Amino acid sequence: MELIPNMKSLKQFRPVYLASGALLLSVLAAPLFVDAPLRLNKRRPVSAPAPAPQRLRVAILDFDFATTGLTGGAYSFADGGGPGRGVSDLLTNRMVQNGTFSIIERSQIAAVLEEQNLGAAGRIDASTAAEIGRILGVDAVIVGSVTRFNVEERRSGLSILGIGNSRRRYLAQVEVNARMIDTTTAEILAVAEGSGETEERGSNFSLGGLVTSGSDSDSTDRLLSEAAEQAVDALVVRLTERR
Repeated sequence: MELIPNMKSLKQFRPVYLASGALLLSVLAAPLFVDAPLRLNKRRPVSAPAPAPQRLRVAILDFDFATTGLTGGAYSFADGGGPGRGVSDLLTNRMVQNGTFSIIERSQIAAVLEEQNLGAAGRIDASTAAEIGRILGVDAVIVGSVTRFNVEERRSGLSILGIGNSRRRYLAQVEVNARMIDTTTAEILAVAEGSGETEERGSNFSLGGLVTSGSDSDSTDRLLSEAAEQAVDALVVRLTERR
């Protein structure tokens, strides 16, 4: 009897052996593939996004006008409302654009001041500002002063027998300071200062007392507005940094 199969017989059974081996390997490896997603999920837990920080609600009161300049009160800055109100309006707009604080509408402030008869005596101190803020339901109140709001004019030139040339230089300077007051404790949370400066030059040529050519600047409101914008922008930066 022949104990060793010939090569022809082995070739006939080869597909059966291969199929059986593949089936055995798939059965043994199945638990590994099923468990892999579970282990992956355990390694990477899903975390909830952090909540956005809540912004402070702030009210900006009209600034005092305590300028050291001699001419500031004569200008119609901010539609005749005066430099103090004009700077406050400008600061409100800039703070809203900055987005760090939640700024309430100034009409609400005016209504509360009129209803409660607060601030009618003039300068508002920290305790009165805190009281106004509590009525408005805000976290902090900003009060401040316009300490300089002035345009300086300088002239120079030479005239001989009515013929000459004159030059003018206009220099506008604005300085403001502000305090942020906690409405709960009346504590001063931050103090900031800002300043701005703009200038304009002009010249005239005259013959016999008549101006024949050149330019003469009469734009003090515009110069003061530009200087005030610089001062308020610096104020916003400092108040935001000290939040």
